[in-house]
Amino acid sequence: MGLLKVNYDTESAQRNMVIRRSKDVDYQRLNVPIPFALKEKMLKISKEYGFRTVSDYVAFVLREAIAKQESEKPEVSSTNEKTQIKERLKRLGYI
Repeated sequence: MGLLKVNYDTESAQRNMVIRRSKDVDYQRLNVPIPFALKEKMLKISKEYGFRTVSDYVAFVLREAIAKQESEKPEVSSTNEKTQIKERLKRLGYI
């Protein structure tokens, strides 16, 4: 797995802040241990780009990374392809 690179443009950061303030978003806490040096870097970057908290910054980075990953997923287009994939999964014992 390579390093995560995110484009820190102002528009994306502002969009994240709007999403963060939205009342229809359900937030739950998740504690993730991270190295102190990484936390310090995240704090510095989050302040540079106007995030209120490191948590807001982390949520932004994760949303961007997930969106990028999802946009790169190959889509199964035909019914025939889906059938072939299901048959292969059955042969392998997954379904």
